[in-house]
Amino acid sequence: MGFERFTAPVRSAKLTVSIWSKGQIGFSKFITAKCELEKFPYVIFFYNKEERKIGFRFTSDENEAGARKLNIRKTGAVVGATAFLDYYEIDHQGSKKFLATFDAAEKMLVIKLEDGIKAK
Repeated sequence: MGFERFTAPVRSAKLTVSIWSKGQIGFSKFITAKCELEKFPYVIFFYNKEERKIGFRFTSDENEAGARKLNIRKTGAVVGATAFLDYYEIDHQGSKKFLATFDAAEKMLVIKLEDGIKAK
């Protein structure tokens, strides 16, 4: 097997999701590239109360129930989530970062709220 050139398309190759105190949820540049969010510019939120997990399913269908428009930026993607966070009483007074996993069975990106690390 030959060498593969690394061209550093992103700063970090981690599936990082942030919940900001403003009630917004941010997706890293790596997630934006890996999940091809320019092709799937909407997100649907899911919540598992028992396990305190949030799921994110990306879609291109703006009419799909619960679809929220992503704001795609050079540094990643952002979506307003105050109503979702407040409805499920998810604390967002301090910004936190989470490492996400991909749940293939559910076809969604998932974070565990207990794994949050205070953002700098």
